[in-house]
Amino acid sequence: MPPVRSGRAPSMGSKKAPAGNALNWVGRWYWEDDGENWTPYSDEQNELICNAFRTSKKTVSIKLASGIAFKVIFDNMVQQNSQSAFKRRIRLALEDGDFYVWEWEADGPSWVVYDAHSCVKLEGAHRAKSATLDLSTGGHAYRVDLNALTQTNVATGTVRAVRRQPVGKTDTDANPGGSQGVEGIEVKQEAKPKEEEKQKELPRSTEGGGDLVGGARATRSGVKRGRQPSQPPLESNGAEESDAPPSRKPRSGRKSVKSETKAAPETSEGQSDTPGSSEVVKTIVMNGRAPVDPECKAKLGKTNVGLNNNKFYLIQLLRDNDIKSFSVWMRWGRVGRVGMNSLKKCSNLLDARELFEDKFLQKTKNEWSQRSSFQKVQGKYDIVPIDYSTDAMQQTTETDGAQKPPPLQKQSLLDLRVQNLLELICNVRAMEETILEMKFDAKKAPLGKLTKAQIKAGYESLKKVESCLKRNVFGREMVDACSEFYTRIPHDFGMKTPPLIRTEKELKEKIQLLEVLSDIEIAIKFIRSAEQTEHRLDQCYQELHCKMTPLERDHADFKMIERYMTSTHASTHNEYSLSILDAFVVEKEGEAEKFLADYGNRMLLWHGSRLSNWAGILSQGLKIAPPEAPVTGYMFGKGIYFADMCSKSANYCYTTQKKNVGLVLLSEVALGKCAELLAANDQADKLPKGKHSTKGLGKVAPDPSKSVKIDGGDVTVPMGPSKETNVTNPSGFTLNYNEYVVYRPEQVRMRYLLKVSFDYKPMW
Repeated sequence: MPPVRSGRAPSMGSKKAPAGNALNWVGRWYWEDDGENWTPYSDEQNELICNAFRTSKKTVSIKLASGIAFKVIFDNMVQQNSQSAFKRRIRLALEDGDFYVWEWEADGPSWVVYDAHSCVKLEGAHRAKSATLDLSTGGHAYRVDLNALTQTNVATGTVRAVRRQPVGKTDTDANPGGSQGVEGIEVKQEAKPKEEEKQKELPRSTEGGGDLVGGARATRSGVKRGRQPSQPPLESNGAEESDAPPSRKPRSGRKSVKSETKAAPETSEGQSDTPGSSEVVKTIVMNGRAPVDPECKAKLGKTNVGLNNNKFYLIQLLRDNDIKSFSVWMRWGRVGRVGMNSLKKCSNLLDARELFEDKFLQKTKNEWSQRSSFQKVQGKYDIVPIDYSTDAMQQTTETDGAQKPPPLQKQSLLDLRVQNLLELICNVRAMEETILEMKFDAKKAPLGKLTKAQIKAGYESLKKVESCLKRNVFGREMVDACSEFYTRIPHDFGMKTPPLIRTEKELKEKIQLLEVLSDIEIAIKFIRSAEQTEHRLDQCYQELHCKMTPLERDHADFKMIERYMTSTHASTHNEYSLSILDAFVVEKEGEAEKFLADYGNRMLLWHGSRLSNWAGILSQGLKIAPPEAPVTGYMFGKGIYFADMCSKSANYCYTTQKKNVGLVLLSEVALGKCAELLAANDQADKLPKGKHSTKGLGKVAPDPSKSVKIDGGDVTVPMGPSKETNVTNPSGFTLNYNEYVVYRPEQVRMRYLLKVSFDYKPMW
């Protein structure tokens, strides 16, 4: 694109223009797409932006032929969609033979482009051969040494490198478009679109709902070539190498992949926003399976809270079945959106693998061959686990033309009540619904591929968030910590900016999400391991290693439990009543042998949890939060929590009027000697010498005189009704009800599991 000289530049000493505009400059403005590439605006748009910037305007509005309008905001160095308010970064390059951008070195290492005003000042000082330049940007004052190419923060004395880079030669970690001093800036690369990657409406890959691996029929796609420049994809946040609209969903079909290019008339959905642009249509004919090289398939993710980035990137190496032809498939976009895609043909496997590995390196700054020791690089993509279950399922159901008979439907040998319980706790769809409500994106991080390492990484990120909260730090450090968490634990926020985790309550919600995911990770493993040698529910039951025997309603234990539930329903929890649907005697394998009964002070206490957690709880027992988890959110430190008021624990089932069935557990807990506390203390797990548990004292508790003894008097059941305890915390908030916490799983023995109906009162 030829340089645009936008109007007459004021001479030195003329009336003051925007900072640094005394330079007679020629500029080229760029917008950034989701693929970390920079694209120049059209000549007409560039001139409008240059003129507005020269005349000290804060913003300039631009309307495309398609009717889409956006506003360029100079102070923030962004363009903003007028309808959706979605923002993209912009930058200014200045002509001096070539076009140059000015950058300073951030942490990472990475390079950050100066804001436009500073760029013009720096370029002017450079051409005037000045030794130093004083800048004020982002609320900070700096002195730039143009000989040593360093900038020094006047207040802190921090010194950073500075460079003047030709456009197109910036390091792959360069961070164009940002303003110095702005928190959470990430690193980008100058790249010109490639014809082969300017494809759209191609068949989608298996991740995210497409059918490429399963086969697809011919699809027609418009490929904009030779036009320059392309327009910002202001609506989708999905474009990387192309500004095309999202691809249509392909239809499953036949075998082999071949491609041909031919001219075609421009269609309405392929029209460019730039007048006079031409178009070439590329047709991809899918004759069937395009198997993915199992060694070359990657799913990546990146979130940057400060820049409203919440992206995924898929890379797959494909091989034709009938001919020795290879391709590399890429799809990218915003989490929760279909995004854009590209298919690049390669002449042989070596070239295809090299392309795959180069793309992986470009996006992650990690070598594909070293992925087992992958290290997340700031500003780059992270690895997201891939769910191969669809591929495996397809492979096991394929035949060589012969119709296989359906598997025999085996009869379950379990009691019907146990079957119904297992259907409740081993329901993968319900698990997905639970985490969807918590904003987790199961499409980009499938439940079947959840790993302990992924969840551990999420906890580690939350620990960084916790550190920021405790120090009241909400700048770049907090932005980076939240971005890291959302990258490791993908969330679907739609087009909204991923929110900062600003409060302890919000942090606790994310900790609860990871707790749910931990239990689901365990459940999914044994649900999928079910073999066809017996009924799937029988197999799941075996995998639990936990005997569950239905308790009849006329049994003395059932009546005792029912009375315990009714008499300890707190008056403040009056939006629902509870009724027992089924009760089960629970005997967890190996638990009785490990139980620390000798601690004494054994009580039958309540514990509630979401339905999605119970497969994990029953198979592993009640567990303590891992060391990598933050302590925030745990009132009395990391431990196993119980209550003597049924409804207090029942609240943790998180039922609703529509989903009103939950599970609560009665466990025998060896409390031993309790450390009694009036106020929250997240370090309470560091028990005083001679103490075995913590008891948070509440204002209301079951009347001790109504307690009953079971198991020959060894176990106390704190039966209600409840009464005031006259406990008061002189230093602040007093708990409503007692909390009991133990810090060793061996102090817990599960006894009864109750399937409970939450009968909500009408809202009006």
